[in-house]
Amino acid sequence: MELRELILASARAEFQYAGYSGATTAAIARGAGVTETQLFRMFQSKAALFRAAVFEPLDDAFAVFNDARFRLIEPGKHNSLPDTQAYIADLMAFIEANREMLVPLLAAQLVDGGQVEGVAGVGGLRTYFDLGSAHLAHNTRDLSKQRSDTIVRVSFAAVLAVVLFRDWLFPSNDGDEAAMSAALADFFVNGLGVSR
Repeated sequence: MELRELILASARAEFQYAGYSGATTAAIARGAGVTETQLFRMFQSKAALFRAAVFEPLDDAFAVFNDARFRLIEPGKHNSLPDTQAYIADLMAFIEANREMLVPLLAAQLVDGGQVEGVAGVGGLRTYFDLGSAHLAHNTRDLSKQRSDTIVRVSFAAVLAVVLFRDWLFPSNDGDEAAMSAALADFFVNGLGVSR
């Protein structure tokens, strides 16, 4: 493995374990088997290392996901429950596959006092929100751009929470992915089904 990749892998692990403020460049260098001097030759600061280890690969992953998912959606087509369930399952798999970057990013946003740019700095996530909002607004009558944007963001947050907090939500390990994606899709398509 190339030196830069060793450092980035060590950084992702350290940021996931200790958060941005708890991670040290000494621990990252030690994990990569390099000196801090070697680390700082490649990355000017801990913030630059965080950006390279977390933001950049997450942006790349979102670009691939966005292209794959939004390219397949037919304009003007209202998605069925099975379509939505397949999409939710893909989004859950995407979040799980990118957990090692999402967790430190969320921790930096929530607890590290704004030392690094948070989720707003992930361009791929902003693109995901924009594409999802445009699709929803285009395929749903009488839905404002602002409302569709909010729905897409809240839906993403729900899926993110189900994946990242699975152990809390299903402590006895009774939440399988198919059941969770089906429940989320049903909720997104049909709501609670409670009459007023």
